[in-house]
This record gives sequence, C-alpha cells and structure tokens, in this order.
Amino acid sequence: MVSTPRNADPGKRYPVFYILDGNWYFLPAEETAVETSEDLLAPIFVGIGYPTDDGNEVSQRRAFDLTLPGKQKDFFGSKAGGGDDFIRVLLEEIKPLVETRYQVNQARQIIFGKSLGGLLVLHLLFVHPGAFQTYLVASPAIWWDNRSVLADEKSFSQGIKTSNLRLKVLITSAGNEQYRGPDPKLQAEDIYRTIDNASELASRLAAASPENLSVSYAIFPDETHNSVSLAALGRALYFALKP
Repeated sequence: MVSTPRNADPGKRYPVFYILDGNWYFLPAEETAVETSEDLLAPIFVGIGYPTDDGNEVSQRRAFDLTLPGKQKDFFGSKAGGGDDFIRVLLEEIKPLVETRYQVNQARQIIFGKSLGGLLVLHLLFVHPGAFQTYLVASPAIWWDNRSVLADEKSFSQGIKTSNLRLKVLITSAGNEQYRGPDPKLQAEDIYRTIDNASELASRLAAASPENLSVSYAIFPDETHNSVSLAALGRALYFALKP
C-alpha cells in the first residue's frame, strides 16, 4: 500500500515511511499525517501487509514473516522464523520498486514496527543499519527466542562508532505491558520483560555512539500492549517527520 503527498511537487523528493503490519497501521498513519500536515513533513507512506481481510491469516503470516530464524519455531501455534527472508524481500524487491516509481529522498528513509514488527526493525538496525536512517521500534518482542535478536547488538554498537552513518532510533513501551507490582512471584513469572528489555536496550544504545546514533525512549502510562498502538504510532510519526 502506497500513498504520496497531496499536490506533490514533481521536482521534489520526499521522505519515505515504511510501515510493517500495514493492514493495521497504514491508514491510521496516513490519516494522522494529513491531520497534522502543518506540523510534519509530507512523506510517502509504504504499508507492507497482506492482500486479505482475514484476520487469522494476517496473524499467521506476520508470525512467520516478522520472527527471526533460530531455535524457536512456533509463535502461539503459528509457524515462525521467516524474518531473514522477509528482510531480503524488503531490501531487494520492495525498496528498489518504491525508489524507482516514487520521488524518494534516499537520505530520509524510515521504518516503523510494533511488537513482532519492532523485533524485526531491531534486527534490521543491527544487521543492515544503512538501509534506513530512522528506526521506530514500538513495544518490541525482544523476548523472542531467548532474546536472540540481541546477538548482533555488540557488533552493531562497535561498528557504528567508526561508520559514516547518522541514525535516529525511537523505542517505546506501554506502561502496563509488564507487571510492576510488589509480588516477587508475579515479577518472576513475567518472562517477556517488555518494558525492562526495551528501556535497558535504549540506554545501552544511547551510550554506544552519541555522535552517530541518536536514541530516544518513551513510555506511555496507563496503556497496554494492545491499546498503545495508536499512541506509539503518533509519537513515531512526530519523531521521524518533524521538520
């Protein structure tokens, strides 16, 4: 799914904002950008999803496409582990197609993902850091496969220090997607550690190379993993597209 700025200037190139789980987030992103057009740069939106309205099929296909290959082969009953193939399609087929057909500013390319999408965006950042300039990571499923996504963090953090890249990263969490009460048993049972995993990663990345890597972290109080979607998307739009 692609939308271009209204009354686009044929002599101008525009930021391109890629959205994983496009079935869910493409239209809200487009509508928010239109409503706040005076406050944000006008982008080309590219939503990557599936040609179906069947929610079960979308859930099963995204579970495979957005998870990393490794020891964990199953995501709550759905086949998993196709993330590297998905990334190949994204980088070798979708991006070149968009750049051929639309007026893309290749110095301002952005990608957004939430939950499993956030997991894949992190993997992209670590393994293909030059593919985009802005990485938007909402409630990432860092817990996946015993936090295997973090295996490439060290090499990324070392490499960014001597690279010519200038990257921006936004990581967000919902305030109620991890138990924060006093019961140590309930604390130990929360194997996902969604807030802690995200905030700790943001702190490490912020210290990795402040000159080359600008990192922001935000938490949305009184939101759950599901309810936070629009708030996280709105913050991501402003972070990526503010003039």
